[in-house]
Amino acid sequence: MEANMKNRSLCVVVAMVLGILALGSICFAAAATSSAPNWWVGPPAEFQKLVEGAEKEGEVILWDSSGALFGKALLEAWPKQWKIKLNSIGVDHEQQVTRVLTEARGGLNTVDVINPSLVGVHLLYERGILARLVPENVRVLRDVPKLVTKVSGVPVGWNPRYGVRVFTYNTEKVKDTAKDWPDLLDPKWKGRIAFDMDMRQVLPLACSDGERVGWGYERVRDFLRQLAKQKPQYHDQGRVMATWVGSGKADILAGGAFSHALVLKKQGAPVNAVLPRIIGKSENLMAVPEKAPHPNAARLLMAWVLSPESLRSLWNVGYYGNIFISPEYYGDPSFSFYYDLGKGKTVVDASVDCVQKAEKENWVGIFRKDIGFE
Repeated sequence: MEANMKNRSLCVVVAMVLGILALGSICFAAAATSSAPNWWVGPPAEFQKLVEGAEKEGEVILWDSSGALFGKALLEAWPKQWKIKLNSIGVDHEQQVTRVLTEARGGLNTVDVINPSLVGVHLLYERGILARLVPENVRVLRDVPKLVTKVSGVPVGWNPRYGVRVFTYNTEKVKDTAKDWPDLLDPKWKGRIAFDMDMRQVLPLACSDGERVGWGYERVRDFLRQLAKQKPQYHDQGRVMATWVGSGKADILAGGAFSHALVLKKQGAPVNAVLPRIIGKSENLMAVPEKAPHPNAARLLMAWVLSPESLRSLWNVGYYGNIFISPEYYGDPSFSFYYDLGKGKTVVDASVDCVQKAEKENWVGIFRKDIGFE
């Protein structure tokens, strides 16, 4: 009798322990499922599934067109708890389009996330090469939908760094710099200007949004023909031309990336920059090929790149920012530089229809001839 009582007591204890363990397992599983960061506003279980899928894939491959700084910033902030290796490979934004098209024709898929030009993104989507993305799962993209680029209503890309195009000038040689596009036509700037030959700084001005603020296709062409008389210097790499200003080879770089000017200034170069009154929005974008070799990791990187950790790292490493992203999304009120910079400026978008028309009619080639680059 006594032995039976002891056995029953032991059974009760074992049952209680097993029950506690089972309950703990259930709670742990629930916690794991709900453990999504605050920048993710989609279903927590979906985030967990994405991370688990990405960890099984083990890596994500990014083509970085920024000269390594963008990739470096992401590598520094990339969550160490994720068992996913981030590989960043430097590939020029124009070369990315050619390489992706070549790979697609050959049935070879080696990259997960690309960041070609806006024109390139539209070209690749029209060829059926880019995947549809889900921006509504990311808090800042849900709140600021203008950050998302869509083609035929389909979200295909975005960028945490909006490369604001500015007038970078040498502070030792220039006392009264040009402050808007027409100012560049002043005879005093003849032979003293550098101009980025990718034309992304003026292409949006030729679009319908540009027409609404006094520009448009014909005015852009007329402006470039007049600018050709100023004998501008040019190069296909904006970072190189920014160093020209720092060294005194050129007095002004019209339409250079602001981040390049800030980096040079930090290094002690005699440079500063001003924003023109009208800013053309036609930057590089991040996008995912439809047949990315690591699809879960690719989508995880695309979502995470707009997390506070990523945004802060992009600023700290390369002064990359976006005038549409307020400091609340950085998780730190001190990160207000780019957002404050955009206040009071007119931002002109290059619409989908305009980009497609520009591609079909080779506006970039025409503009380069107008200014004397080709």
